[in-house]
Amino acid sequence: MRPAPALECFACRRVLGRRAGHFLTDGARVLCSRCIWRGDLHLALWPDCDRRDHLPVDHTESQGTRAGTAAALGLWP
Repeated sequence: MRPAPALECFACRRVLGRRAGHFLTDGARVLCSRCIWRGDLHLALWPDCDRRDHLPVDHTESQGTRAGTAAALGLWP
């Protein structure tokens, strides 16, 4: 079986390591563990959200490994 593909953070475009945290948000965006806690990113990604005190982590659908996230996105295996 081929290895799971490397995924990129939607916000900072950093390629996430094999064991790094992968956060899947609504809208099928993958965010890294640094960006998931950025308060300034919430307004940029969810301009219609009525909760201004939210963080991107409040829109997380799941979190996991590279393989689990790639499988959830339908990219692997």
